[in-house]
Amino acid sequence: IRAVEYAVLGYWTLDLGANFLTGYYSAEGKLVLDPGRVAKRYLKSWFVLDIIIITSDYLATLLDHVLVQSKDAQEGAGLARVARMTRMTRALRAMRLLRLLKVREIVHMIQEHIESEALLILYGMLQNILVLVILAHLLACIWFWIGSGDMYADTWILHFGLDDSHWGYQYVVSLSWSLTQFTPASGDIFARNMMERGFFVGVLLISMIFFSSFVGSITSGMTRLRGLKSNKLTQQYMLRKFLSENRISRDLSSRIARYVELAFEVHQRKTDRSKVELLLYLSGPLQVEMQRELYEPHLILNSFFSLYKQKSTAAMNQLCSAAIQKLSFSKGDRIFEGASEASHMFFLSGGTLVYKPIE
Repeated sequence: IRAVEYAVLGYWTLDLGANFLTGYYSAEGKLVLDPGRVAKRYLKSWFVLDIIIITSDYLATLLDHVLVQSKDAQEGAGLARVARMTRMTRALRAMRLLRLLKVREIVHMIQEHIESEALLILYGMLQNILVLVILAHLLACIWFWIGSGDMYADTWILHFGLDDSHWGYQYVVSLSWSLTQFTPASGDIFARNMMERGFFVGVLLISMIFFSSFVGSITSGMTRLRGLKSNKLTQQYMLRKFLSENRISRDLSSRIARYVELAFEVHQRKTDRSKVELLLYLSGPLQVEMQRELYEPHLILNSFFSLYKQKSTAAMNQLCSAAIQKLSFSKGDRIFEGASEASHMFFLSGGTLVYKPIE
């Protein structure tokens, strides 16, 4: 446990320095890598909070070390000092909860790197489960704190004989009580005094709202996952039915089915522009600029278009936005034949082309 604590402390210490070297996107959507601007932005945003948390972590670790090495733990004065240091250490460790303020930014960053729709759905479900676990943990800690107080003579900890149990067992019992409030499951732990009963009622009100939302989100996620798979199976069935009803030859049907399967897999891995409805709201200039970045790297491999770009960037923008079409071919397809009129230029973006002489 101590090694893990030191590793976590080292990670957040390195993260503090790394934030001074991490670029960001400005309000205009431009990537900013200038060290001065990056440092200035970090100093105005998360720096103060990170310094407070890191400092509290180091102080808590130092106090832990002092408590372990204390030689006065057996003396009365030493016990009082140890108790004060223990309370101070707990307060410092509570400062770590401030890192939850950065969770939204971290979650958004992870989402930007997920390209699969199925993985994105699973990630959303995992977020909901994690929120449930964190909330259950917090409620379990509060429930145990109420039960371990000395305000009432009869508490749930004393009633069930858990006051002398190991802290791990006490935590598991508290967590199991907390989780049962969010599910239809039953438990053998119940409130024994007014304060515990009041907290129990408050948790029930929270669980009625949260659990319905939690179940709805999980159900929606599972429905979307099944929908992704069922849509593919439906389309495959419709394709086979179409080929059969129109008496397409077995050889051609096999080639069509194989190509459609491969094209579907590629289509799933890469997001086609037609699937992104939000792109319809882009302004004209942004549409042109996006088209240029999509197709220009392939065009400038040709020396003519490389020179064309140098002569006129605006003309290259118009060329990329109005004169280019993306096509897909199956293995064995003939793209063009010799002695035919040249009406298009083809730029290979993936795969292999084979040129065969005219027989």
